[in-house]
Amino acid sequence: MAQIKKLQVQGIRSFGPEADDRQNIEFFSPLTLILGQNGCGKTTIIECLKYVTTGDVPPGSGRGQSFVHDPKMAREASVKGQVKLSFHGVGNTLKVISRSMEASQKLKNITIKTLDSTISTKNPHTGEQTQLSSKCADINAEMLNCLGVSRPILNYVIFCHQEDSNWPLEEGSKVKDKFDEIFNSAKYKNCLKNIKDVRKGEMEKVKIDKNNMEHYKSDKEYSDSKNKDLKRKKAELEKMEETVEKITKDLEPLREALSQVMEEEKGYSEIQKKLAEAQTSLDHCKKEIVVLENQISEVLPDTEDEEDLIRSRDGIEKETKAKEKELKELTKVVENTDNSLARGEKQVQKNAALIGKAVGEKDQHLKDVKQRENLAENAINELDLIDDAGDITEALKKEELKLKNQVKLLKAENKNKENTIEEEIDQLKSKKTGLEEGKKREQADMMGSKKEIAQLKRQLNDLEGAAEQLVKIKNDWEAGAKQLEMEKNKVDIKVLQEEISQEKVMVKELEVNERKLRDEYKSLEEKQSILQKIAHLTEDMESKESKLKKIMNKRNSDFIQLFDVVPDTKRLKVTWKDGQEIADKKLKELESDRKKVENELNAKTISKKDAKKSLEKKSSRKQHLEATVGDILGPDDDLEEEISSTQESLELSRKELAVKEAGKFTYREMIDRMKAMGKDVACPTCNRAFHAKHEAQELATELEDIIKSIPNKVKNLESKVKKLSARLEQLQKIRPEVHELKSIRKEVEDSASNLEELDRDMKKMREDLDEGEEDWNMTELNVSLYRQVGEDVQLADSLAREVAQLREKKEEIGLQVEGGGGRSLDVVRREDEEVGSKLRIARKNLEQCQETVNKQSGLINELEARQNRLTNRKLEIDGQQQQRANMVTKREELEGKVEKAGEEVKRCTRELEPIREQLEETENKKRKLMRDGEKMVECIVERERKLERFSGDIQRLDTVLSTYADGDKDEHLERLKKDKVDLEEKMSELKDEKRQTEERASKLKVEVSNQESRRRLFDDNLRLRDYKNKEGKYERTVRSQEKALDDMDWRKVEKKKNDLSIQYNKLSAEKSAKGGQMAEVVRSVKDMERELAQPKLKDAAAKYKEMAIKHKLRTKVAEDLNKYYIALDFAIMKYHKEKMKVVNKIVRELWRNTYRGNDIDYIEIKTTEDSEVSSGADKKKTYNYRVVMVKNDTEMDMRGRCSAGQKVLSSLIIRLALAETFSTNCGIIALDEPTTNLDRENIESLALALADIAIKRAAQKNFQLVVITHDEEFIEQLSRCDQIQHYQKVSRNARGLSEVRKMNVANLEQET
Repeated sequence: MAQIKKLQVQGIRSFGPEADDRQNIEFFSPLTLILGQNGCGKTTIIECLKYVTTGDVPPGSGRGQSFVHDPKMAREASVKGQVKLSFHGVGNTLKVISRSMEASQKLKNITIKTLDSTISTKNPHTGEQTQLSSKCADINAEMLNCLGVSRPILNYVIFCHQEDSNWPLEEGSKVKDKFDEIFNSAKYKNCLKNIKDVRKGEMEKVKIDKNNMEHYKSDKEYSDSKNKDLKRKKAELEKMEETVEKITKDLEPLREALSQVMEEEKGYSEIQKKLAEAQTSLDHCKKEIVVLENQISEVLPDTEDEEDLIRSRDGIEKETKAKEKELKELTKVVENTDNSLARGEKQVQKNAALIGKAVGEKDQHLKDVKQRENLAENAINELDLIDDAGDITEALKKEELKLKNQVKLLKAENKNKENTIEEEIDQLKSKKTGLEEGKKREQADMMGSKKEIAQLKRQLNDLEGAAEQLVKIKNDWEAGAKQLEMEKNKVDIKVLQEEISQEKVMVKELEVNERKLRDEYKSLEEKQSILQKIAHLTEDMESKESKLKKIMNKRNSDFIQLFDVVPDTKRLKVTWKDGQEIADKKLKELESDRKKVENELNAKTISKKDAKKSLEKKSSRKQHLEATVGDILGPDDDLEEEISSTQESLELSRKELAVKEAGKFTYREMIDRMKAMGKDVACPTCNRAFHAKHEAQELATELEDIIKSIPNKVKNLESKVKKLSARLEQLQKIRPEVHELKSIRKEVEDSASNLEELDRDMKKMREDLDEGEEDWNMTELNVSLYRQVGEDVQLADSLAREVAQLREKKEEIGLQVEGGGGRSLDVVRREDEEVGSKLRIARKNLEQCQETVNKQSGLINELEARQNRLTNRKLEIDGQQQQRANMVTKREELEGKVEKAGEEVKRCTRELEPIREQLEETENKKRKLMRDGEKMVECIVERERKLERFSGDIQRLDTVLSTYADGDKDEHLERLKKDKVDLEEKMSELKDEKRQTEERASKLKVEVSNQESRRRLFDDNLRLRDYKNKEGKYERTVRSQEKALDDMDWRKVEKKKNDLSIQYNKLSAEKSAKGGQMAEVVRSVKDMERELAQPKLKDAAAKYKEMAIKHKLRTKVAEDLNKYYIALDFAIMKYHKEKMKVVNKIVRELWRNTYRGNDIDYIEIKTTEDSEVSSGADKKKTYNYRVVMVKNDTEMDMRGRCSAGQKVLSSLIIRLALAETFSTNCGIIALDEPTTNLDRENIESLALALADIAIKRAAQKNFQLVVITHDEEFIEQLSRCDQIQHYQKVSRNARGLSEVRKMNVANLEQET
């Protein structure tokens, strides 16, 4: 078993970097005690032990920057730190390990460089020493082998740092990781991780296979459904062909029957034409009669003559114009009056606003007067003022001055009282301070005297038996002098030292040569291995590039067809995937568009056939109507305009004819009246007298001539009226044909344009179909090609990635190769072996000489030191014997001084108590006085604030009232009221004038409206009579034509034609629909057959079966891996639990022996139950490692519940248990400050428990318990186990550096 003997520290933390500062710490078995104050460097010893055994620097020190002694403290640019440990390894061989590191101070920080580390081993039989350097071996691994423990045991159990000492109470997962390391189950944990990763990869592949399987399954299902649809469509097509054939047979007899009916119908066309014309005119007349009867308010009786109605209508117009003129003048008068009223209304509003403002100001003035009176009264009542002069403002000012004087007097009085009390308080404080200082001084003197007394007692005890010691020392001194002389004459050290110097020079030269040769050899080896790696990588790259090139050459034309260029292999997969998605999407869109266009084309073809038939019928009817209408009406003439102009001309001619016929009698009457006048002849129309007689004769002659010319004019007018009437009758007769012709022309134009549009659309659709067919074929080819190249693309992408990785690796390795030739590897190896052989011989000689010198020098130094110690001890005892009497006297004086100081302390304590009470009473009195004074001042200040509020309000109101009095507001208000009355009278007059004018205008409007209604009444009655006459005429024509058709049995032929047409049209429509459906079904069948012939659907079933088998196999593999994972995890946890049973047994025993509280019976480490552990690789694992405390068989987590002391004690006990369980080859454990946060009772019990462990293990030579603490009592209690004679004391010297001294336990007991 391993055992540590001695530790040497230099240049680490507070240990000095110089050779003189080097400190040695000796370790004993079974117990090593290290005592020292806080900050003296005790924990550094643990850190050095951990560093020298594991190579790990303490946590929080970076790479060791704060671990090595600070160069700034040493005032050096760099500092070297060294730790050496002498220990016995597992084979009980003595070994020395040395680790060194150098800290250099740079501009901004400290850099650390690790120096060479060595392990020296001494053969116990031959005495030969061998060294193992970190340059040629792994020192850390070798050290762990020598100690016989793992790194986790050293880190977490044996040399656990104080900051990490409570790790058993951390989170469950962290505790689990540490236990895994302690149990050495990390490799099994890695195996779990590998199984989980492999299973994860398989599960990902399962997902991919499942997706592919679903894809192939959908293809298979789609293919099956398409085959079913294809069979169904073919069956439908056969049924449709049978139906169309049957319909074609049924149409033949109907077509023959319709031809016969059309032949029979030709004889009725002329009569039907006349009947249609008459019926159209009759319907028009009836419609107009209904409209007129609805809009005429009074239908005049037929007894009134038409000419009387015309004369009455013409007389109304003149009267209406005069009244309208008067109405316009009255409207202008009303507008002027409205403008005057608007201006007056604005003046009235403005006046009202000014009056309202003046009245408001007057009301506010009265309120302000009342408010001032109330304020003055409230001020007098609330402030108890006396207003003899009646001036409240003056009274307020006097009261304000009075209050200010009162405040000043009261503050001064309070200040005087406070000063008096403050003086009393200062006197009492001075007395109290004097007594307290005296008490402290006496207590300090008493403590110093007690310490001197204790020291004197220890010295007097040491002097007991000094005479016997003095004789023994003299005898030892004489024997030592003889031995020293003998050893000095034994060996010539100077000759040996010269020989050592020569050997050192030779060793140094050989080491330099060896180092150069090894560097050269290492460089050559590295180059050779690197070149071999590069060759292997190049071979792999060429192989994969060759495969990649074959694939790219194979698919070169396909890639150019798909992507226009051959894509880069890095982007090949992405480009292929994007292109495939786009092609699939485009193919679906093209199929959808093509179906849509074909459906539209079929529909438009049927529409075009129907439109052609309709256009032919309409064109035939149009030609017939144009021939009929063209004989009467020009092609560019409008019928209604022509009828209207003809009617106007006819009416004018009739009026002119009536006037001419009536003029013959009028002119004759005028001649007769002139003859009857005799000599006083005057104008028969205006009764104006003629100036000369011949004027009357000339007028009579002219009238006679006019009477003679009237018959010719009447005859011409009658001829003209007959022509216009005939023309009007012809125009009205062709009105139905003209209306029908207009509608048919429009329909023909619309039909022709529709046909042209249909042709254009169909042409465009066929072109689109042709283009779409090309696009569809091309896209379908691309989609098929994308699927064909898919596997090669996947393989090419994988190869490209592997080639890129190999190339990067090759470049990375190639950077390590430097240029240069030189010697071969064998030459360098032989030369290195020769130099190594010489170096070993030289080192052996040097070591032998050095060992002889060191051994002899050490022996001589040891003997000289012993002599010096004996001499010093002798002188010391002589001096102490002389001082004994003085020491006794001094002790008695000090004891008297202590007694006197104790009495003085008691006196000061007695006198202090009444002074404290008096001081507190005086301070309370001062505080009461200050509160009372502040209250009185506050009352006066409050009265002063209230007075200021009253004064300010009254001053404000006085200002407002004086402003109102200076403004003559009352007179201004009276003037405004007078102006208001004048404006209201003026407005009243204007309104009366406007009302009278509006009444007159209203009457005129009614009269004008009535006149217009009367005129329209006469016009409507005249038109109504005309339409009634035409209605009778057209009714007679319709009856005569219908009678002619009835005589010819026309209705029976018409009914037969209609029945046959309905049957024929119905069957034709059904045949057309079936034809369109058949075309659609045929196209669908072709599409389905073409789609099913594609490789995707053709091989869908086989691909689905293959992928389903792959998916099932991968699923089984993943399930098996999960089972392996669960089994291994269960085994690891079971091993943990078994080990935990052993650990918990020791923990329970140590807790019961150590803990003195009654709140916890024992503690133990709990692990997760088996059923909770093996949850499989899918779920995230949660570990529940926890330390529990048990009381009355009830478990509770210690984490978060226990005190700081319980936490320290539990962690310490767990470490002790782990050390006893897992450190069978290394019985060492170091406890750093184990009493932290423990009370005295638990400290004593811990000391007893550790002492008990030391006693029990005393027989075990290599058991070592290292306890580092600052508690002297704890050290003293541990030292009572009779297993130790010395302890190590750590302290700081005068330079602040740590030093370690070996002390006798007996001195510790005396000091305690």
